[in-house]
Amino acid sequence: TWDDLYFLIWLNDVEPNLPKDRPLIIYHYPPSQAALAVTEIGDDGNRWAKRFEFYIAGIELGNAFEELTDPIEQRARFENDQKVRRETYGDTYPVSPIDEDFLNALAEGMPPSGGIAVGVDRMVQLFANEPELAKTLWLESEPGKIE
Repeated sequence: TWDDLYFLIWLNDVEPNLPKDRPLIIYHYPPSQAALAVTEIGDDGNRWAKRFEFYIAGIELGNAFEELTDPIEQRARFENDQKVRRETYGDTYPVSPIDEDFLNALAEGMPPSGGIAVGVDRMVQLFANEPELAKTLWLESEPGKIE
């Protein structure tokens, strides 16, 4: 998919080459990268997700966005995500069910809001000057293992 290509380029070509000598804020994400964020038409006439990520020393520390509060648009996004996943991956990856409780809560009325998720594990990585995130985690993790 376009998003798979986007992530491949982002993770392999863009992120490794971000400046390490200064903080960096990245914004103007394409609408397909909006997830739960509002989109808007920018001054350039293009539609963008109202979100940003901030990096320090080339490490992503935070991801922020204005929350989408329209239950109709959110349902359409959920349904599109399910459709794309089924068409692209078949039964390889299960399709997440639509969160009806969340959509009902949005329909009740949610005021404009936003937030930012800050990765404490990545802050430890930054302060420890450790290039590998796995070496700074306080819990062991083994991919695919559920305890």
